[in-house]
Amino acid sequence: MAHRNLLNDEEIAFLHSLLSEPDPPGQRDASFNVQGSAKGIAFLKHLAEHNDLTLEATSGNVHMRFALRFQQDELGHAYLHLQTPRLTDVDPNPRAWRAKLPIPLDLLDGQHNPLNWQMHELSASGAVIAFGVPAPKYCEFLLPLPGAMLSIRAKRVRYIDLTSAAYRIFTATPRDLDRLRTFVYFQHQRQQKLP
Repeated sequence: MAHRNLLNDEEIAFLHSLLSEPDPPGQRDASFNVQGSAKGIAFLKHLAEHNDLTLEATSGNVHMRFALRFQQDELGHAYLHLQTPRLTDVDPNPRAWRAKLPIPLDLLDGQHNPLNWQMHELSASGAVIAFGVPAPKYCEFLLPLPGAMLSIRAKRVRYIDLTSAAYRIFTATPRDLDRLRTFVYFQHQRQQKLP
């Protein structure tokens, strides 16, 4: 079934603004009060318990998939929480959207010492890393992000040149993955605002 974009550019901009509050990374959450009949709320609750609810939108070549989390308080009020989206670059072949970092990130070892490795591009599942020496097949490092230090394991996917390569990356915890997605999402937002 083909996906249609149900949101116009103004509505997509509104969703972006909801997630642009200056909260700590990994704690962004826009909530919507859900009103409806008791049967409608019960149906939504049942649907959320057995399925992944999402809101999807496309802007340019980037497809955004916002996870929705259902919550009901002790008074029976229902809410949908909009989570940080997963970004997919759909042109020419679908893949996770990668932020081209304006200033490469310096990576650290497990004791927080500089490794002389630099990250030039980053997605929620991959990165382009320059080493200054031949790129290893596997590596582990700390990724310093605003407000968070993420422990990352990486596996080389392909060489870019002798000393840099594209890697598949893995975070240590789901919370770290959310922090990484939040960072990538805000890089996307920042790059969209550039002339």
